[in-house]
Amino acid sequence: MYKNNFLANSVRFALVSGAMTAAFTAPAALAAEEDTVERIEVTGSRIKRTDMESASPVSVIDAGQIAAMGITRLDDVLRQMTAASGAALGTNVNNGSGGKATVNIRGLGAARTLVLVNGRRMVNSGIGANSSVDLNNIPLGFIKRIEVLKDGASAVYGSDAIAGVVNVILKDDYEGLEFNAQTGQTFESDGKETTLSLTMGTNFDKGNITAYMGYTDKEEVRQADRDFSSCPIFEFLDLDGDGKLDKFCGGSSGTVGGRGNLGQFLPGGQTLGPVQPGQATYKPYSFFEDSYNYSELSYLETPRKQFQINVNGTYELSDNVGTFIEAMYTKRTSNQQMAPTRPNSLGTAAADYYYNPTNPDGWFNEQGYFNDVNGDGVWDENDAQEVTIATRRMTDIGPRIFSQNTDTYRAVFGFNGDFEVGDRAFDWEVFYQYGRNDGRSYTENQVNRERFAETIDKDTCVMGGNGVDQVPCANWFGTGWMSEEQLAAASNYVTYTEVDTGFNTQEIYGANIAGELFDMPAGGFGIAAGVEHRAEEGFYNPDVLSQYGIGGGNATLPTAGEFSVDEAYVELAIPLLEGLPGVERLDMSAAIRYFDYSTFGDDYTWNVGATWSIFDGLMVRSKYTNQAFRAPSINDLNQGASDSYDGFTDVCNDYQNNSNATIKANCAADLAGTGFTEQDDGQVRAVVGGNSDLQPEKADIFTVGFVYDASALIDGLSLTVDYYDIEITDAIGTIGATYKLEQCYSATGGGVGSDQPFCKDFIRDADGQVDGILRLKENANVEKTTGIDTNIAYAFEAASLDWRIDWETTWVDENSTTDSAGNYTDYVGFATSNAGSVPEWKSNLGFNVSGDDWAANYQVRYIHSLEDESLNDLTPEERAETIDAYANPDNLFLDAVWYHDASVSYNVMDNLKLQLGVNNIFDTEPEYYVSYNDSNTDIYTYDLAGRRWYLQANLKF
Repeated sequence: MYKNNFLANSVRFALVSGAMTAAFTAPAALAAEEDTVERIEVTGSRIKRTDMESASPVSVIDAGQIAAMGITRLDDVLRQMTAASGAALGTNVNNGSGGKATVNIRGLGAARTLVLVNGRRMVNSGIGANSSVDLNNIPLGFIKRIEVLKDGASAVYGSDAIAGVVNVILKDDYEGLEFNAQTGQTFESDGKETTLSLTMGTNFDKGNITAYMGYTDKEEVRQADRDFSSCPIFEFLDLDGDGKLDKFCGGSSGTVGGRGNLGQFLPGGQTLGPVQPGQATYKPYSFFEDSYNYSELSYLETPRKQFQINVNGTYELSDNVGTFIEAMYTKRTSNQQMAPTRPNSLGTAAADYYYNPTNPDGWFNEQGYFNDVNGDGVWDENDAQEVTIATRRMTDIGPRIFSQNTDTYRAVFGFNGDFEVGDRAFDWEVFYQYGRNDGRSYTENQVNRERFAETIDKDTCVMGGNGVDQVPCANWFGTGWMSEEQLAAASNYVTYTEVDTGFNTQEIYGANIAGELFDMPAGGFGIAAGVEHRAEEGFYNPDVLSQYGIGGGNATLPTAGEFSVDEAYVELAIPLLEGLPGVERLDMSAAIRYFDYSTFGDDYTWNVGATWSIFDGLMVRSKYTNQAFRAPSINDLNQGASDSYDGFTDVCNDYQNNSNATIKANCAADLAGTGFTEQDDGQVRAVVGGNSDLQPEKADIFTVGFVYDASALIDGLSLTVDYYDIEITDAIGTIGATYKLEQCYSATGGGVGSDQPFCKDFIRDADGQVDGILRLKENANVEKTTGIDTNIAYAFEAASLDWRIDWETTWVDENSTTDSAGNYTDYVGFATSNAGSVPEWKSNLGFNVSGDDWAANYQVRYIHSLEDESLNDLTPEERAETIDAYANPDNLFLDAVWYHDASVSYNVMDNLKLQLGVNNIFDTEPEYYVSYNDSNTDIYTYDLAGRRWYLQANLKF
């Protein structure tokens, strides 16, 4: 389906139209014809060339391929690439996506893949202060082609181009009128998606104007409507007593009716819930009886509505000077839905509160319930005591409903042209670009914990209060106790809609020039140079209740920041040799970029590459990039502090017997007289957020490969193979509490507040317990990935039909992280619970056959088998023990997955084409694994909704 560019024997290529096409380039043997061939700019270089080959591997996906896939979202197109892996957002992510869509090349994260539109940056987007682009803002129906550079390009484009570059080329020279419509849904009759678009353009004496309007309406798919996701699955109990962990449906311990205490916490907590008259109104918590199935109300695929308008125009001011404009606007509304909230620490009711279930003079006694708390056989004042509601699943107020409204604008205006110096031609461009994204996010049915506590505080609430200007007394001890009027008043008082707002802005001034300075024996010495000034600002303002920490989640402060950068680059294309034995052609390329950021200072990055055509049809290419970089984003630098609760181990546990004398002495100095021996809690409150002292991430990137046009052996056959090696140092991450404590107390003179590493990042209380730790973002990690991309393309004619076969494969050898503690983890071949999967092998095999009026496409997508992350980094003995612990150890292993997609198109009339397609023909379900992310599977890697059909109509005038 996807293709790499490859060397061929003639100029006849010019991006042959239709699905699964391959790009051909002009060989040196036809240099005499070069003046008649248009020079083009390929992603990864600013120097225009007569062919599409460079030292970097570039994959091209054209509009015909996209149409044949029946996909309506750019993120889904890119997610199917074999080079894509790990976590990327889209409609498949219900918990945490905010309706946003991203791409993740090489599994290195969305922030390390640069997204361009027509070779220029796209504004970051989301709800505010975002560090990546929302692909929803780029209209799929207006795309001419997508060029994906699977290599670093910081020397040419600047920050973020570490894992690769996605350059979306939009239509800019359209003539006529085109209407597209597509509708489809799953074979389960849900997830309906409809898209409508209109493209129109006209050429006039001195220019062109092209416009596009598009509308998308996608409906949800619910987790409850698929067997694999209808309930959360667990494997941590031995149900049948055979000593093995069994698989069963479970749920959340935040129960319907609530959990609390009756003077003390009982084993497993306690559930307060509806019972029969004559029985107690509380009972011991039972995982199987009381766990809440949070999947029932959650979405599997999320709904979205979107309107887009784009205008591109050019105008020739003179023979050598022109002007251009690009304008785009996207309005997105998206939704997610999750189970009712389960806030913690909801307050305590006094012993004599009317609705306290232990009060013998209260409501429960009046209803005929019997609560002998102390077990003496009677219910009297000796049983009455304070009752705390620790957590409660708020099913009586409804599910959490998330919605986002975003507006994204982008406009580019500039001048371009050409001139000659002597007999040398140069192209130039100056431009101004502005982008802005405004976002507003709503979360309905959140609970104000402070107000909730007031409704069970007898000194504050009013019996029969209306919930508007009176605090109503409420009976939250279970469900079903309150009348409709009481519940309405109580819900009105304690619930609210959380409103978060924010924006991103981007402003760029730039100028570029390119041409050939002089002739060398093998051709012209090419150069491109440019300067750019970029300023970005981001702001995210969480709901006021979230800022004060009394809303549905932890306390979160606003994020606000801005930066500017001045940059300059020079790129060279150097033809070294030509027409020698074993060297049909040898070219070198080089680029260097200087940058000066207002946030951290200045530096530079450079690369050098080469292409070596050994003989007609075989070319070897290689490139090395030194210090490709990602500047810390506004969110990295300025993210508002928020609370988190992290697991940790205190290095001072049993310090009196610690064999390390330094640790023993430092712990004793801090803890003597406190009575501390062991930590009381396995979690510690951590303050997480941005860090204004961050430095840029840096990456060394090496690629080498070959391009072989095998037409001399088999006409129409080509092959590309490329090896990549990316190592990122100073990767931005966080440092764990355990490591910080170990480093502090291992240093001479270490301890709370000292000048030793991390000693100022935590505090202890009067009892010696760690009472809080600072865990801001740091340049803490090293990340590395290596692997090989291959592509085989074969085009031929048979039976008076045109045939094409395209086979793309990626093999990942390493995808690892080494943290600040030196812990090395390789994620290849493992399904992880929070970062998606990195399959060792991914492969796409596409077939296309076309006649005069019809075409048929068939694609097979392969994802290699995986292992559960719990098996990672284990010794053989530990691995065997882990596998042996499960009644069904196969649940630790994910089988390889095959998806089959097919479509048929027919030209009903000269200007009308219909296409019918089915994706995931065999209704392959996603793989279950023990440490799943959501919906009992890896939501980032697998198709979730199942078999889907679509019908597409294209009408041209």
